[in-house]
Amino acid sequence: MRLPKPLITIHRASLQTLVMLALAVASIATYGQAIGQNSQSSAEPNCNHDEESSAFSSYFTNGKDARWTQINRAWHVSSGRYVLDGGYLPDSVGRDGFSVTHVKDKSWRNYVMQATFDITNPAHLPSPDVHNAFFFVRVQSPPSEGTFYRIMVWPKGTTDPRGGPHNGQIIPGGLISIEKYVEGSVLKYIDREYSNTAVGTNAIVIQVVDGTIRIWINGEQVIRMVDPHPIRYGGIGLGAIWEAQAWFDNVIVTPLKDHDDDREMHED
Repeated sequence: MRLPKPLITIHRASLQTLVMLALAVASIATYGQAIGQNSQSSAEPNCNHDEESSAFSSYFTNGKDARWTQINRAWHVSSGRYVLDGGYLPDSVGRDGFSVTHVKDKSWRNYVMQATFDITNPAHLPSPDVHNAFFFVRVQSPPSEGTFYRIMVWPKGTTDPRGGPHNGQIIPGGLISIEKYVEGSVLKYIDREYSNTAVGTNAIVIQVVDGTIRIWINGEQVIRMVDPHPIRYGGIGLGAIWEAQAWFDNVIVTPLKDHDDDREMHED
């Protein structure tokens, strides 16, 4: 899997431009530290789990959940979990398996998505070292050619999936990334070589407020992304790469109050 890399080219610069560039680099370095370090002050959101306060919840206790739309691969409910372990659907257009809900929903703007998940991948497909989970927020049109944010989670000790100079390397701390897709094209990408995730059951909390996405895994904030031109609304999704198996449970979405001064977010 090959991921985009930033490219900065400088031809000629006046003294004023160089000063501005130096200030920008200092700002980026500070932001990088905020992403790369665990912030103990960034507490995980404390959301009520009652039905009245939640916009959506799926506990997968009744054998099926018709509110989810399956894409590319077949899912089913087993033992109170939503399991991705089926083959390819007749209308599949790619290898990754997804399931989405509330696509294009303009009432879903600022919210917290919570879930438990397991990426053990007992079938060892496409290979024994692949253990992975996808999460999607603000889904305006479905993956993979749509508009959404995608979070990719890889456990500790994973083989680096980024290709290129990383190919075949082991990442002791795991990997987590956030991608912004608009009509199938990646417009923004960040990652961190630390996911606080292990092969087995984990808990994730994803907070989306205006242009900021924060993610906690197993109670620890692991990554943060700020998008100055955010995708403004949309539903959620789950998934895994290629033929990998995974299960998900206790999916809860809790709405957050929009900021009164965030007028741009409400201009459709």
